[in-house]
Amino acid sequence: MKPAHTTQYSLGICMASLAVLTLILWPTGLVLINATALALWIALQFDSLSASRHKMNDAARFTRRHDIGSGDSLDDRFVSVHLPIHNEPPDIVKSTLNALARLRHDAMEIIVIDNNTDDPGLWRPIESHCRALGPEFRFVHREDVEGAKAGALEIARSLMDDRTSHIAVVDADYQVTPDFLQLAFTALDESGAQFAQFPQSYREVTEQQQCVELELGDYFHRHAVAADRRGQMLLTGTLSVIDATALETVGGWPMQTITEDAELAMSLQRAGFAGVFVPQVAGRGLLPPSLHELQSQRHRWIVGNLQTLLRALIQSVMDHRQRVSAEHLAQLSAWCSFVTIPLVTLLAGVFLSLAELSDPAAWHRVSLMAAGTIIAQFLVTVWLSRSVPGLWFVRWTLASSSGMATLSGLTMRRMRFRCTRRSSTAVARIDTCQVLVPLLLLTSAICALSLSWFMATIALLLCALGSASTHSLDRTLRISSSAQCMNQPQGVTSSHGK
Repeated sequence: MKPAHTTQYSLGICMASLAVLTLILWPTGLVLINATALALWIALQFDSLSASRHKMNDAARFTRRHDIGSGDSLDDRFVSVHLPIHNEPPDIVKSTLNALARLRHDAMEIIVIDNNTDDPGLWRPIESHCRALGPEFRFVHREDVEGAKAGALEIARSLMDDRTSHIAVVDADYQVTPDFLQLAFTALDESGAQFAQFPQSYREVTEQQQCVELELGDYFHRHAVAADRRGQMLLTGTLSVIDATALETVGGWPMQTITEDAELAMSLQRAGFAGVFVPQVAGRGLLPPSLHELQSQRHRWIVGNLQTLLRALIQSVMDHRQRVSAEHLAQLSAWCSFVTIPLVTLLAGVFLSLAELSDPAAWHRVSLMAAGTIIAQFLVTVWLSRSVPGLWFVRWTLASSSGMATLSGLTMRRMRFRCTRRSSTAVARIDTCQVLVPLLLLTSAICALSLSWFMATIALLLCALGSASTHSLDRTLRISSSAQCMNQPQGVTSSHGK
């Protein structure tokens, strides 16, 4: 039997070849398929928006049953907090550990699992800090770990205390609030769910960066609220609390995808377990320090979630009991973009016509449809931005790179897991799309001047908007990125805030 990665690679080559053949022989069909996918995506966006507007008063949904100011333990259930790290700046991780030390819960342990960090200068200080914080903090360094974050979490699961009833997952840059576990157990008890997910929030955000924070938060304010209202909430990777028995039942953390969180949630729901969204901030992390890091992070989310979705759809065809709901579709496709195929079609029409390989008139209708698809996605993004200021700016700047990620996800080829760098020392890299896409659009616009004023206008507008927004967003993310890494409290805090 062929290895899974070989099969996926072959499938990717076949799909790419089919796409190229379709573009040459039947471009109208390719654009129509893309437009249909966009129409379905738009319907899911509006459905989530409608459901979230009819939600209950989420702020008061889960009430505190204990006084957070008391020194008493909030619960006697044993919690194993897992903190996977890889090539992380020590100061950032130390701040995360200091916040975990202030958790008001006695029956707990914190396992810091460092995987594949080859520089002892990065993980040795964290090991020492764990030792200083107390016996509840355990540091483990492992090399040659497979499965990236999922592999590290599996190692932590194998090392956790036998008394563990729940596992909490926290990312390396997230500083949790003292009532994180209290809120989680309150939500789990009142909802009867087996896993809880909190929203991702950010700290050290400047006024200029608020548009990025709001765009990232749109997923939770719209999709997560709607999915929770219908009992279909998925996991999003950090600030999660999961029943250890439920996790054991489904075989632990899945390693076949780079978004192990969403894949795990689908497996848990297929096994009859339920999740709950807790709409209260229980921790804050750091924004990506550059546009390249934001694009890389978004690429990972899109590819991993789409591959999770495709696997789930295949399983639902084979077994009708494993249903994929509209809420699953909305969450797993939330970050997708559908501008790549129309852009390629516009470029192909221009260059093939200039090279006299195709009749310009034959491409006119296709070009109109492609341009219409791009405009439709732009208008929908602007419309969604009415309640989320700045969403269209961030989402549209990422449209080209997100579109490439959407196509990559459809190939089912597993990409290498790449952690989002949080250090300001690693922000100088420029993504290829930042240079290539504007150049292609500009070339297309110049060539289109001899063929169609409409095509030229669309290409020029896209080129101008893309270049301006790319430069602006990158500069916005770089603002105070150094301060995010430097202005972190480093003092050692006693365990559990006692």
